[in-house]
Amino acid sequence: MADRRSQTRRRWLGSCASVAGVTALSGCSGGEETETGGDGNDGSDGEESSSSDWPMYGVDLQNTAHQPNVTGPDGDSVTARKVHDMGGGSSYPVVVVDNYLYATSRNGVVLAFDRESEELLWEEDGHGPLMAHDGTIYGPRASHSVYGYDMESGARWESTEVELDRSLNLNNEPIPTNNGVFVISDDHVWNVDFDSGEYTSTHEYSQYSRDLIGNTDIPAYNNGILYHARGVELYALNVETGEHEWIVKGENVMHSGNPAVANGKVYITSADEQLYAYDAESGDEIWTVETTTQVETSPAVTDKKVYFGDNQRVAAVNAESGEIEWDIDIAIPESEVVIADGVVYLANSLGLTALDSNTGGLQWELELDGGFTSPPTVSDGVVYLPALNNSLYAIEDT
Repeated sequence: MADRRSQTRRRWLGSCASVAGVTALSGCSGGEETETGGDGNDGSDGEESSSSDWPMYGVDLQNTAHQPNVTGPDGDSVTARKVHDMGGGSSYPVVVVDNYLYATSRNGVVLAFDRESEELLWEEDGHGPLMAHDGTIYGPRASHSVYGYDMESGARWESTEVELDRSLNLNNEPIPTNNGVFVISDDHVWNVDFDSGEYTSTHEYSQYSRDLIGNTDIPAYNNGILYHARGVELYALNVETGEHEWIVKGENVMHSGNPAVANGKVYITSADEQLYAYDAESGDEIWTVETTTQVETSPAVTDKKVYFGDNQRVAAVNAESGEIEWDIDIAIPESEVVIADGVVYLANSLGLTALDSNTGGLQWELELDGGFTSPPTVSDGVVYLPALNNSLYAIEDT
């Protein structure tokens, strides 16, 4: 079965023109309150996102897609400036750590830039989602091993090869934590040792079952628990004991989007057109919200709201009660949603849209022929995005 996120990415990349035309339109916002501050976690294993960095897909290991310590463009008119021709497209967001930008493209390279000068510092072979941890960029991999790159020099580290009948699922992102790098194959959760590069099995799943086909692309991790879905089941796996704290069996596949952990809850969308909130400790269902279509992207979570975008609307849901606080009919393809400094950013095959996180009011939107192909990355007044035309763009105030 094809991975559903791969299907979504292919829809972004399919049948769109690749001429780099840009149009920016401004709107209005009516927000009275800015969402900032905590995500409901105690910070353990979340040190990567505690500053103004954007170190990974989903911003942090909890996969919240929320970075309260950065700002994007603050005017009502923006422009798209080409930073670099990457030689290929990318479905993976730009990573920002300190004064560096990191990106990857489908022509098989990992790129590092100086953030101020935008000078290319190094380029190495590899392709895959990028995650920064302790001076190393992890994510790209071969069929049976994981790569890491020294942030400053680009020198490549490679794990040993795990013995598999099939290759590692290339749509599953390795998750670097203080307890090792966790990566999921069809029937194992593996832990890769930072020093030796050796694999050990944290948990082995039963063999083929029609109900358990497909895995979460980007697992969430918090306080020693790895949250991920496999077919119709959602797991909370204790990585120290190798045992499940709980298992939820859904009505339909649970891996169409990625889980996010915040406020003591696990938020996840399902193929049955629902957004679910489960208790992170017990797995008990707390509330559900019906989506207008199947959502194949991940929710974004602050301490107050959960945001999602489907093919017909963008909605903000009260994180505690599950009540919809606002929803907006918006004629855009399904979008990855990220939150930064009280602004909701949505990137898709039409362009980039910025909404007020409290009201849903339009702040601005930018059109780009062919659109963008990954979730946005926000840093120091700029939004970074790879585009269908194989270029990396900086979206900034006009």
